[in-house]
Amino acid sequence: MIYEAVSYEITVTKRDMFYRDVVLFGKQTVVDTIVDDFSCHFNVPRSSLNVTAASKGLIFGPIKIILKNGKTLDCMTLASHQEDTQMLDNDDDEEEGFQGQTNDQGALIPPVSQIAEIQCKAKCILVIEKEATFRYLVSVGFNHSLQVQQDCILITGKGYPDLSTRQLVKYLSVHFSEKPILALMDNDPHGLDIYATYKWGARASRAFEGSVDSLQLIGLSCKDRIDYKIPVESWIPMTDRDRVKCAAMVRTLNHDEIPGESQLVERGWKHNLDTQLSSQGHQSYM
Repeated sequence: MIYEAVSYEITVTKRDMFYRDVVLFGKQTVVDTIVDDFSCHFNVPRSSLNVTAASKGLIFGPIKIILKNGKTLDCMTLASHQEDTQMLDNDDDEEEGFQGQTNDQGALIPPVSQIAEIQCKAKCILVIEKEATFRYLVSVGFNHSLQVQQDCILITGKGYPDLSTRQLVKYLSVHFSEKPILALMDNDPHGLDIYATYKWGARASRAFEGSVDSLQLIGLSCKDRIDYKIPVESWIPMTDRDRVKCAAMVRTLNHDEIPGESQLVERGWKHNLDTQLSSQGHQSYM
């Protein structure tokens, strides 16, 4: 399947590969592992194999993404344009095609391989861990309500980001290097690990894909609990699994860049961004 995709210059999704022979693969994770193994063996990014994942990341703000088929995703548009922005398939049997849907809650992030150009008017880019936080900030108009009146692009990978989301953040960091890229994550081991995934890439492909060294973590932090007088009753005790994850991160990540893991272990508490925003409001915190 990968040979066909490369030979005929078409793009297939990992989901398409799985459903071509469900009996052979058994489960989706088998396909995921095979694709990652090919990528590592040949020392090339997954995109060079013409294999992509179904889009899940969202983007909202003053940015237009021009696709190679001539269609445009206006990420501030308040109406759905799914029919107008659907990618033209190279082969209906081989490629699912990108459904470029935009609405008042953001646009699906397309694979970078299908992007021809990006027009960006924002002054900064904010990468958000969770979809719920992303949708909250979109709904309150955060992207144009900053005190300095600087429009902001909001991006979320809905938890651990897929390759398309990581590559888009990378693309923006390269082509719009003058714009700061900031990260807003939960103050817990998973939040720190997701930040590390954006900054250094996924562990399986960290050497050559999706790393964004300029990404800056702005919150939540252990210090925020004191600065914003977060009530103790909203703190969440660390579990044994949290401590194990923190210990693993300390061994594998740059401690100077992410000092929060050891602080989490020492203090034994974590904190949720959704709780912070609901109790403090986005303007007082951000």
